Amino acid sequence: MKRSHLFRTLLILVLIVAAVWYLVPTFRATQLDQALDRRLAVIHEKTNIPMPVLREDIFRFSVDLAQRIRDTEGLGNEEIEELVSDVEYLRGEFYDRYDDAQDGAIRLGLDLQGGMYLVLEVNLVELMENLAKNKDADFEKLLDEIRTRINNDPDANFEAVVQNTFNEHEIPMARYFGRANSTNQAILNELRSNADEAVELTLTKLRNRIDEFGVSEPSITQQGQRRIVVELPGIQDPERARSLIGRTALLEFKFVADPEVTAKVIGDIDETLAEVIKDEGESLEPGVDTEPATQDVTDTGEAEPDTSVSELERRLTEGAEEGEEDTTDVASAFDEDRPFSSLARLIDRQIGVKASDRTTVMRYLARPEVQDVIPPDYEFLWSNAAEPGREGEEIWMLYLVQERAEMTGAQLSDAGVSIGGNDPSQAGAAIVNLTMNREGTRRFARVTENNIGRFLAIILDDRIHMAPRIKDRIPGGQAIIEGAESVESAQDLAIVLRAGALPAPVEIIEER
Repeated sequence: MKRSHLFRTLLILVLIVAAVWYLVPTFRATQLDQALDRRLAVIHEKTNIPMPVLREDIFRFSVDLAQRIRDTEGLGNEEIEELVSDVEYLRGEFYDRYDDAQDGAIRLGLDLQGGMYLVLEVNLVELMENLAKNKDADFEKLLDEIRTRINNDPDANFEAVVQNTFNEHEIPMARYFGRANSTNQAILNELRSNADEAVELTLTKLRNRIDEFGVSEPSITQQGQRRIVVELPGIQDPERARSLIGRTALLEFKFVADPEVTAKVIGDIDETLAEVIKDEGESLEPGVDTEPATQDVTDTGEAEPDTSVSELERRLTEGAEEGEEDTTDVASAFDEDRPFSSLARLIDRQIGVKASDRTTVMRYLARPEVQDVIPPDYEFLWSNAAEPGREGEEIWMLYLVQERAEMTGAQLSDAGVSIGGNDPSQAGAAIVNLTMNREGTRRFARVTENNIGRFLAIILDDRIHMAPRIKDRIPGGQAIIEGAESVESAQDLAIVLRAGALPAPVEIIEER
């Protein structure tokens, strides 16, 4: 064999050996991953702990899986100790080998295994609105104009659009931002700094969310001034990923208004809408857009009922048994004297609205004259999901809550998922367990101690997930969120809560 051929052969052999050596960690990682699934499948089969929960919690050492196994009914002592031993092995010797193998394994990119490609845009107009002070009608018009210009020209420079809009209307920016004597340029510099910080923080929080979601080798990069490109190789559930990424995840704890306040606001809304009907001849009846026809009323000889106070208002102020649903003259026929309260019912001293009437109620609440009678330190928020009603139709809960939050997700230190809650109706369902940090624990204890008997709403992105009544002081800094549609949705909620809320909403403007 010629010397050149021998050298070439040896070089090829060396390259093959090097390639095989390089691929060994990938083979080991695949084998260990399969072994992990097999062991978790055994634990799942004997304890009924869902596989996704086991997959997420097995290497979260703060989660006491051993205790969860011991709490499983129907297991003998031998089975329990065997399963606990499996968990200890997976978290000990196995984890060391698994972690080493993952470090050296090859990750397939988007070009090799497919996946999702997303372009996100950070909503800087929303951020700007959150930073503003002394907001008025002029400010809302300015915001709408800025928003329109940005939408019409996605590549427009945000700072230039803001500056031009304010200059054209000859309104100093100091009216809404900075100090009274601040120049427009100084305020623009501050807004630019806030916008850059918001985009950078959004990048960090999205990375944290996606890392916990378990996508191998994701790519998250900034593009331009306010866009973020996300590549998720091998993603199996695009809808779930889309929800995980796009959710703002602003967690807030707010008090539900006292019944007397709610009754007063409902009465004012009824009067306002009744005036609209009387003065404008406009029918507000659901599904009716013309002036209502005159109804025939049969004279029964009985005294006419007192319409000065609706049944809903009366029951709110007088009280009702916890869990009792009031259907007396509530959510019955549409009443032009009480157009708002006639579409509502009382459930545990809170307002319930039939799914078929929800759009109408939302339309009522959006009217400017109705907004004017709602106190500025209160707001109406809907429940996160509908509940089954007595008559077979779904019911949406509508809460009047204080605008000021008693606590936010900033006081949260951890969020995890477990199965089953205090409510028997949640048995077997996934719940999200919230753990406060030191500051949050102190504040939660003080808030609960001073407000026993009141309803405290747990709100995520302006949707109320729960509004339990405070029955006693809660010193341990623990709370739960029930009502998750699935284990996966509960896990995703826990992920975004652990990562923290985004500083501004993000919108998906391109997806492939």
